[in-house]
This record gives sequence, structure tokens and C-alpha cells, in this order.
Amino acid sequence: MLNNWLSCPTDCGTVIQLPAIPNNQDCTAYNLDYSQVCGVLILPTGVALPGDWQSPDDWNDLVDNTDTSNTAGKYLIGEGQVPEPELDEVEYPKRIKRVVNRLYRLEFEVDNLNDATYAFLQKFQCGYTEFKFWIETVSGHLFGGSSGITPSFSDASFPLNGGRDDTMFGSLTIEFNADGDPPRAAVDLTGLTNVTQNNLIGDPDNNFIIGDPTQNWGIQ
Repeated sequence: MLNNWLSCPTDCGTVIQLPAIPNNQDCTAYNLDYSQVCGVLILPTGVALPGDWQSPDDWNDLVDNTDTSNTAGKYLIGEGQVPEPELDEVEYPKRIKRVVNRLYRLEFEVDNLNDATYAFLQKFQCGYTEFKFWIETVSGHLFGGSSGITPSFSDASFPLNGGRDDTMFGSLTIEFNADGDPPRAAVDLTGLTNVTQNNLIGDPDNNFIIGDPTQNWGIQ
């Protein structure tokens, strides 16, 4: 399924109207936002979309990492990237070209590979695509818009590298097709990990809990 996010003309008589941009751009008074992916929000098919996807409170009502009935969303913490997409181009007369599809690939590493998260990621090895998802960056941006991103492929792997100091991790891959990049907004999701201890992705039995404010990991 193609995710449609762009507002492009549908006939040759409509001219693209360029929006305004900052008048003064040659300065140092702007943020250089970090782009690394640090979180993925996953809503199984059937779970209601947030009323306001830019509201942390709405996400709090939808996310429950302890849920086992596909009636709530999951919030997965890790680190990763979405590289430049693969382009599907069509050539028109006079050698004019246009991109008609972009294939994006989320590559996401989960280092906190406790037994529960291992079992969770294994489900993606079944080719699971019955969900919508949103991508969070360390700069505090959330990508996906009000309807989320529809995946076309997912998989997970658990490499056992041979280095003396190598550690285990899970690698989640999700691909999606779209006409362009998804909507983004600045959304503060840090409070999600502090809803209750049971909602955290971690290993409470071994006192290893991502988001626990009593542990000084900078995620609060």
C-alpha cells in the first residue's frame, strides 16, 4: 500500500504554489536537530488512532507495553536510521522524469534484548504488517502524521557476532512505500516510559528497566 502524504497537482494546469520560508537563513541562530531514530510507536490493526497525534496525553492512553491482546500500542526504544529511499522513476516526453514511488527502510537496533523483547521481535519474522507505526528521533520529532505509516514489509534478526566483547541485540527492519516523506511534528514522548513500571520495555526481574527515573540513563 502506498502512503500518500504529498499535495501534488493532478493536472497540468495547476501550478505548484511554493510556501514561505525564513527570510534570513544565513545565521547561526537555529537548531541543528539530531536525526538518529530512538523510538518506534506501533499500533496493531484495530487499535484506535490517537485523537491528536501531537498530544503526549493521547499516546499515553494508547500505549501499554504489557498488553498481550493487540488492544494497545507498543513503544520500542533503540537506535537506528531511515536512509535515503529507493526511487521509482518514470520518464515522460522531452526527458522529463518524476518519482512515482519511494521505498523507505527503517533499520532499528534494540540493545535491551531481554526475553520479553526477544519474543516480541520474533513476531516480525512472521512478516507481520498488520499495524501502523510512527518514528521518533532524538531531536524530539515524531514522523507519521495522524494516520501513521502503513508498512509493506517487516523482519527481525538477532546476529551473534564473534568478537570477544560483542553483545546480543535485535535488529528490526520495516519498509514502507510512499509518495514522499511523512508528516512530522515536535512531540514529547519521554513521559510514556514513566506511566507505570509495568509499561516499560526492560527486564524488571534483573533491575534493568529503560525509562526508570531512579536509574540515571537520561531518559525521563
